[in-house]
Amino acid sequence: MDRVILSTDDNDTYLNFFPIVATAWKKFFDVPVSLAYVTNRSEDDPLISKMRKYGDVHLFPRVDGVPPGNQAKMARFFLAATYPDEVCMVNDIDTAPLSTSYFDRVLSEYESGKVLAVGAEVYKGTPHEGKFPIGEITATGKVFGDLVNPNGFE
Repeated sequence: MDRVILSTDDNDTYLNFFPIVATAWKKFFDVPVSLAYVTNRSEDDPLISKMRKYGDVHLFPRVDGVPPGNQAKMARFFLAATYPDEVCMVNDIDTAPLSTSYFDRVLSEYESGKVLAVGAEVYKGTPHEGKFPIGEITATGKVFGDLVNPNGFE
């Protein structure tokens, strides 16, 4: 894994996770952490400067009519696509690694050119069997781009 991609909007419930979660990823894996931040704040906002102490912060303007939480979930895939040659793990901002062993085991299953999705077992025996959570998805940025923006739209 070359990079961890997280996302949030202005919801304090999630926004406040960024410093601790970014610090944990850097401590355990020594990888860059990038945040897709759905907001109408400007680049010179003091909060943005504070957040950049913990990782790369990329602003995605809010889209009218789209719930910001849903937009934030998608923004992380668009951000991952900007790193075409890096293996990116897209994860939930409220999930911090507590050790390397679990993620080392999970990432050992990654195959180049494919998407590694983790967690389908949590839905086994439910009406959602065959699905998987949106967190802990790993692929190269190119693969993410092919999935979410195959025509390269802005």
